[in-house]
Amino acid sequence: MTNHDVVILGAGPTGTTAARLLAQRKMQVTVFDRETGPSFKVGESLLPEGIRLCHKLGLEDQLRESGFLVKNGARFILATDGAEDRFDFQDAWRADRSAYAYQVKRQEFDAMLARHAEAGGADIHWDTDVRDVEFREDHILMTFADGQRCTTRYLVDATGPAHFLAKRLRLRRPIPTLRKTSLFTHCAGIPRRSGHEEGDITILWSDSGWFWVIPFSDGTTSVGLIGDPEVVDEAGTSDQERFDKLCAQSASHKTLFDGREQLIPVQRRADWSYHCDPLAGENFVLLGDAGGFLDPVFSSGVYLGQQGAFFCDEILGPALAAGGLPSAESREQFGERMQTALDRFLQFVNQFYDSRFLENVIRSRKRAGLRQSITSLLAGDIFYEDNPMLRMGII
Repeated sequence: MTNHDVVILGAGPTGTTAARLLAQRKMQVTVFDRETGPSFKVGESLLPEGIRLCHKLGLEDQLRESGFLVKNGARFILATDGAEDRFDFQDAWRADRSAYAYQVKRQEFDAMLARHAEAGGADIHWDTDVRDVEFREDHILMTFADGQRCTTRYLVDATGPAHFLAKRLRLRRPIPTLRKTSLFTHCAGIPRRSGHEEGDITILWSDSGWFWVIPFSDGTTSVGLIGDPEVVDEAGTSDQERFDKLCAQSASHKTLFDGREQLIPVQRRADWSYHCDPLAGENFVLLGDAGGFLDPVFSSGVYLGQQGAFFCDEILGPALAAGGLPSAESREQFGERMQTALDRFLQFVNQFYDSRFLENVIRSRKRAGLRQSITSLLAGDIFYEDNPMLRMGII
C-alpha cells in the first residue's frame, strides 16, 4: 500500500495549481483523475487576476507562446434595443495587475498546467477512479475502482462539479436563487471585432436569459446560453431546437448567430449553483468548484479555483513540512477568505440578474467611478478593499 503526503483529486487547473505549489515544497504530491487526460470543458474565458496567478506560478512565457487569444475586455449588449458598452481591463483600479487575460480551449490550457505540475515534481495519474475514502485517526484510506488502496496525510478535493468529498460528507448546499440551465457548443462563422477588441468576451442579455460569446485564436467561438430552466425547456422539444430558437430571438441575436456553423453537438448543464460548508477540515480541503460554484456570467470559476490553491498552499505547506496539519485557526482563515470571494461574486451575479442594474452598467459612460469599479470586478479583483462598490455595500 502506497503512502502519500498529499493526494489531490482532480487534474484540472485547481488541482494542478495546488500540485505545483505543494510539490515545490519538496512534498510527495500525487494527483488522481478519473479522465483519460485533459478534455473539453467550459470555463474558457480567463480573468486578469487569474493570469496574475499563472504568472506567479511560472507560466508567463508559456502563456505568451501558447497562441491563446488575448482578452482585453468585456462587451455587454442589451437585446431589447441593441444598446451596448465595452469595459477595458486597462481601466480597472489596479490596471498594472489586471490588464489582460486569455480565451482558452480548456483541453489545451489544462494540459499546459498538468505538464507544469509534473515538471515541478508532482505525480499525475490519469484514468484512476477513486471510489471511497475512510478517515482514520492519523491518515485517510483511499480505495480505487480496481480495488487497490493507498493512504495520505492530507486530501485535496479539486474534482470540480463532481465535488467528490462534499457529496460523501454531505457538505453541499444549493443556491436556489441561481437555479439555471445552460446549453452550449462551439461554432465557426461568428462575427468578431478586430485588433485590440478581437478577444473580448461578449455577454448578450435578454429577458429570456443571456448568451456568452467567447472567441478563440483559431477562428472558432464558444457560444452558450443561460436561462431559467422553464424558459429554456419551453423553447423546443430538443436541446438543439431550443438552442436554435433562442439564437434567433432578437435582431442582436441574429446579427451574432445567423451565420454560425455548429461544430459540436449542443451540450446541457443544469442546477450547478451551490456552496459547501466547511471548506476545510482537519485533514482535507475543498478547492474550486468542489467547494462551490456560482454562475458562469463573470468567468470566476477557474480564477477562484487557482486562488484557493494558493491560499491552501499558504496554510498546508508549512504545516505538513513541520510534520503536522493546518491549525483550526488557519483553516478558519482559509474558509473566511474563500467565503469572502464567493459572497462578493454572488452579490455581483445577483446584481447582474437585476435588469435595472445591468442597464445602469451599460449606460454608465458618464459615471467614471462606477465604470472603474465594475471593470475591476470583471477583471476578478474581488479582494481590492478600496473598490467603492465594496465600501458602499453594493456588493
